[in-house]
Amino acid sequence: MRDNTLATKGLLALSLVIAIDSFGFEMVLPLLAPLFSKSQHFVPVSTDLPQRHIYYGLTLGIYSFMVFLSAPCWGALSDRYGRRLILLICVATGLFAFLGTGICIFYGLVWLFILMRAISGGAAGSEAVAQAWVVESSPAGQRYRYLGFLIAALVVGAIAGPFVSGYLTLGNVSVHWRFARPFFLVFLLSLMNLIILLVVFRSHSAPNKEVNSRQRPGFFSTPGLMGLAFSYLLFQLGWGLYSMTNPIRLIALFHFDALHIGLLIALLGTGFVLSLVFLTPRLLDQFGTRASAVAGCIAMGAMVCLTLIVPTPDYWQYIMAFLVGVANGVGVLSFMSAFAEIGQTESCGFFIGVANASMSLALALSGFLLTHLLNLSAVYVFLIAAALSVLGTVCLTLAKA
Repeated sequence: MRDNTLATKGLLALSLVIAIDSFGFEMVLPLLAPLFSKSQHFVPVSTDLPQRHIYYGLTLGIYSFMVFLSAPCWGALSDRYGRRLILLICVATGLFAFLGTGICIFYGLVWLFILMRAISGGAAGSEAVAQAWVVESSPAGQRYRYLGFLIAALVVGAIAGPFVSGYLTLGNVSVHWRFARPFFLVFLLSLMNLIILLVVFRSHSAPNKEVNSRQRPGFFSTPGLMGLAFSYLLFQLGWGLYSMTNPIRLIALFHFDALHIGLLIALLGTGFVLSLVFLTPRLLDQFGTRASAVAGCIAMGAMVCLTLIVPTPDYWQYIMAFLVGVANGVGVLSFMSAFAEIGQTESCGFFIGVANASMSLALALSGFLLTHLLNLSAVYVFLIAAALSVLGTVCLTLAKA
């Protein structure tokens, strides 16, 4: 019997890798809205508001779209060639993409900046590969607990990223330097990531190059996979519209800057982590993966709507961001546990890759849709986000296991 004992060093190393990757992604969120606003000079001053919205949505969407394209491929490659090699490739590529992104901001290269975000998204396969390693290395009945630990590490990075990037934009220096500094920081952290993987991490899974096409799982041939993926896509599409619209809304209504947006996102991430650690495991034990996922979808839709009920004072936004984070944590861990249970352990890289691809496609669609939806009131966008999240429960209920 294969040794499935979860190595502490491996889990800690992967948790640090995921936390730093998440830090690099989430630190971008509070930067983009101010970066493309009229008060900054990253884009030409003559650029009108609709064009700025296009830049904003495209920058958000292109990253996630590239993750959508690459995540299943990285997961399948890790099934075939081993987790460690694919992780090293992903981290090394992302390292240079972050450096390039900082340089583009420093010199005001807008389209090259968007290209660097696309490369970063294409290299963002470490999350799916790390989750696949946890699935194959943990006891079947405890997978969601270990997945929760790994996702919690991801959210720790997500909390720190906006908070640190918000502070790094302060100071009496040029706009380009202030907004480039966070990317240079994450370049150094990614370099540390690469060293940790080289020195500490050893994959439990041996490369399996003998797997033929008949043995490989398929998206359409695996029972229940397509319905689960579509339900998760709707849930994440609702989340994406909410999370990408909220910074623009907060700037317009409450004059939030990058620091305050970072604090709000950090509070949202805190709710997410607490949900993963304390609430969601108990729901999964008591009700199972699908019922817990339905609860998460409904709760997030409700919290998004409640955000609009009391528009002032501004501290209500912080409270609701925390509660949205709690609801999102229930949904994410429940869905990820459902993906982990749907197929064979030997092919878990592919199934986790599909889960990450569904999430990334949803976030990409959110970014692209916002180029048009931002011309509407944020109230309508929030209502659409809530409806999509609830619609995910309908599809999940109808999908056959």
